[in-house]
Amino acid sequence: KGGPPRPDRERQAFSIGEEVFGRVSKVTDSAVWIDIAGKATGLFARQEIIDEEPPAEGDQFIATVASSGVRGGMLMLSRLPIILEESRKLLEAAAQNAEPVKGFVTGAVKGGLEVDLGGLRAFAPASHVDLRHGADLNYLVGQRLDFIVTQYAKKGRDIVVSRRKMLEGDAHKLRAEALTKIEPGTIHKGIVRKVVAWGVFVALPDAGHVEGL
Repeated sequence: KGGPPRPDRERQAFSIGEEVFGRVSKVTDSAVWIDIAGKATGLFARQEIIDEEPPAEGDQFIATVASSGVRGGMLMLSRLPIILEESRKLLEAAAQNAEPVKGFVTGAVKGGLEVDLGGLRAFAPASHVDLRHGADLNYLVGQRLDFIVTQYAKKGRDIVVSRRKMLEGDAHKLRAEALTKIEPGTIHKGIVRKVVAWGVFVALPDAGHVEGL
């Protein structure tokens, strides 16, 4: 009745530790992007390439699956052993001490980003990776960034990370620098952000997009 039982989730096309073959589709400062036979896209950390020339677009590439994009992100590839227990200990300590950890953004998913942290998957809410409401987060995919672990639960199966503290610090610094360029009587080109009954909010692109009324 009703056909065969449906699985709880789709079978993963790749398993951890599996060796995969592909071709380089893009090389950035942080990662090598690998097209795996048209089935998936993998990210390989540039930091692993030390004693050899970085590959070029079109080159063949072999690596091992370090973690799979179970929520919609890309595969994370490596040629180094991934020891998940060490990653769990590091992230649990980072969560307790609020110390930043390096993570690879492997996908822009609903509501935020999917991040790889040493073989463990984490979620970064959109409001914690870009202070602009509704921003398209695809520009962050493939980047290796610092994150603060704000939640570590279920032995690493439920991890939430944030960049909000860092972004707010950067924004405060940029605003302070921008304000030094603004003096009474100076003329600036502005972009109208919002019109209200008592005036107009205007951003100044040549002064760090500081807004004024």
